[in-house]
Amino acid sequence: MYSLPTEVQFDVFKYLNFNQLFSIKQTNLYFRNFINEYENKFARMEFDTISNCIFLENNSQLIKPLPEAFDFSVTRQLEDKWKNAIERSIPLCLHKYKRIRKTVFVCFSEEVDNNKSNNYNIDVSNFPKSIEEMKIIRYYLEKLFNCAFKYAYFTLDIFNPEMIEILFDENKTNIPLQIHTKSASLSISNKFEESFLKFALNHLIVSRLQINFNEVDNTEKWIDILLKILTNGGNKFSTVRFRSFDLPEIYKFILQVK
Repeated sequence: MYSLPTEVQFDVFKYLNFNQLFSIKQTNLYFRNFINEYENKFARMEFDTISNCIFLENNSQLIKPLPEAFDFSVTRQLEDKWKNAIERSIPLCLHKYKRIRKTVFVCFSEEVDNNKSNNYNIDVSNFPKSIEEMKIIRYYLEKLFNCAFKYAYFTLDIFNPEMIEILFDENKTNIPLQIHTKSASLSISNKFEESFLKFALNHLIVSRLQINFNEVDNTEKWIDILLKILTNGGNKFSTVRFRSFDLPEIYKFILQVK
């Protein structure tokens, strides 16, 4: 295996599932470094669902990595940008109703069998107050971006695109800063339309995207956002579904496009 060209080794590894890759990584340093280098191109660890939740399941398991996981260095320039974000109180998540949440619970589940699933959660500060908290948030987001999900529900909160860009500025990991999911449901808000558009276009890779327009006004503004999603998201969304009870103009617009 060692004597094979890099491209041949790559072709072999890309057919392995996540658990097989994880086992090989543990055999020696060479394979660990090789798989880590191309991690974003190989099979991802898959979960059933991901959501930003308010209430936790009773049987939910809190994920707590070892402190060493957050012990990585950042450049002085990036640290200055992080300090500026802390001073400006930029939130990790934007709430649909603009409620202030001090803590963000990221919940995800893994199906064990047809009648049972394991529930996990991560809790982080929505308004980080130190470089250490910024590192913790970046660590968790990086892990989430390297996973795959069957369903993603962002019906109340979305990750703030501005915070993602700040956390991963000078992104040396070269990982795609996107959540990979087969199906996603987003509920939009009048308060964060630009952030919503950036999150949908820049931080989601989805086969089926559903957008709920049930609580918005200003038809022209949202039709413009809809047009941007349809015209710019073609390589990210196989199917886009829109739901609206109050904006018949959106349906008229879709019919005109057809």
